[in-house]
Amino acid sequence: RVARLRETQFHADTLAERLAEVGAARHRLKRRGIPIIDPRASNWVHKWDAWLIFCIFVVCFLTPYEVAFGHSSFDGWFWLNRTLDLSFFIDMVLQFFTMYETEDEMAGRYWVENHRQIVVNYLMTWFWVDA
Repeated sequence: RVARLRETQFHADTLAERLAEVGAARHRLKRRGIPIIDPRASNWVHKWDAWLIFCIFVVCFLTPYEVAFGHSSFDGWFWLNRTLDLSFFIDMVLQFFTMYETEDEMAGRYWVENHRQIVVNYLMTWFWVDA
């Protein structure tokens, strides 16, 4: 198990070596058939995170306004809320496929790319906060 965990570590000294290692990890993930998201190699993950930060910011101001003034009609606020809800739901689904970094005494720091471990970790940690 430790040998397999060390396979997923990145020990690159230069940017070119790191990119080669990330490319190799992406190739291993594609061969398995399960679409695992590697946040180190995905440019859109950072854009998605920025979008979610914006959504959280909007919710922080929109929810108290709705509670105070009682908006409940099918107007623009309703559709904005549904867009925010959909964004948060999509993020929850994506978290079931996103690699995460962890640390082990024997293997050190490494990225978990095993889908089953990713699902279990998400269910045991942030899933209940997100839900």
